[in-house]
Amino acid sequence: MAENLPSGAEVSVISGSANQMAHIQRTDGFVDYIEKNSSLKVGKTMAAETQYRHAMNQAEKLLRQRPNTRGIFVTSAIMTLGVIEVVDNLMIVGVDTQNDAIMAVKNGNINALISQDGHESGKLAIEVVAAHLNSQPVDKYNFITNELITAKNAEQFLLQEDF
Repeated sequence: MAENLPSGAEVSVISGSANQMAHIQRTDGFVDYIEKNSSLKVGKTMAAETQYRHAMNQAEKLLRQRPNTRGIFVTSAIMTLGVIEVVDNLMIVGVDTQNDAIMAVKNGNINALISQDGHESGKLAIEVVAAHLNSQPVDKYNFITNELITAKNAEQFLLQEDF
């Protein structure tokens, strides 16, 4: 968004559950980056349940309240799919790697997704739990590698078993 929207453009966030740490951290990370590393303005952060229809409703409400919004960051793929049902001509960036959302990127309905590799997440979780159970030091925060999925590279992220 910072590279593709004009200086001063307003961007907002539609986040999953305000009680779930993954959505809180995704929102905080996005807002922190935009505020410190871009000329964009963060307009509004709206929490929604992590559901398709609720995200649609929140997107409609957001655009009524903030009609100058130029981009929306959405903290889950299923919610991103809901947002694109009611939003036109805005930059939409979501999080996760599920095939229907990746196809929406490939087809130009979603501008980008931030990858969320379930295999890597699961592997890291087991490693952290095993280290903790073996009384080894464990970092407070642990991160997986994420990639930016755009129309140019979406094909390589599609899960082949779904075809």
